Amino acid sequence: GECEDLVVESFNNAAAPTPGSLDADYVLAVAPGRVDLFEGGKYREAVSVLASLGMVTKLTVSEVCRYVEPAYTAWVRPVARDFEEAYREPVEEVLKRVL
Repeated sequence: GECEDLVVESFNNAAAPTPGSLDADYVLAVAPGRVDLFEGGKYREAVSVLASLGMVTKLTVSEVCRYVEPAYTAWVRPVARDFEEAYREPVEEVLKRVL
């Protein structure tokens, strides 16, 4: 399988960096030691509810993740070298779930 778009946002932890980003089928939230995979519809619903409460201007991924369970979590260890090898298995596990 292939994906059409991949949005990577890490500058300010924005829950929806662009208006179209909420149309994503899946959302990956990366934090130290983990990558959480969220179903796009559930993530979108959480953003919508929080935005309706007036939180849209400061809405972060961290805030949204408090209200939606990840479909899968890949645990990753910090690495200084051999990046590709260290992340191969976690990335393959995430890709198996979305492609």
